[in-house]
Amino acid sequence: MIEIGSYMGESTMLFGCSQLFNKIYAIDPYKGEEKFNKIEGHTWEDIKKEFFINTRHFDNIELIEDYSYNVVDNFEDKSIDFIYIDGEHDYESVKKDIELYGAYLATET
Repeated sequence: MIEIGSYMGESTMLFGCSQLFNKIYAIDPYKGEEKFNKIEGHTWEDIKKEFFINTRHFDNIELIEDYSYNVVDNFEDKSIDFIYIDGEHDYESVKKDIELYGAYLATET
């Protein structure tokens, strides 16, 4: 599976606990503007540390520290069973992720 927007790894941990996925690719650049970081005084280093704490029990999680649109070519067509999109939350960004990653979803015939 692919998770776009992993942040602190809380949902990544839940996907790991489900034991449904052989491999979980967590994609997050850990940079840019984030309202919650400003409100709570967190740095991106703090957030990434929290990600590794939350996912420490799973050896099938791979963090890809980049923007989703930069790493889309890392995957083979029809090789992904599930994509969870939780990166940028505006319409255009979500639409872009759907368009970019749609071809990678495995489908039954």
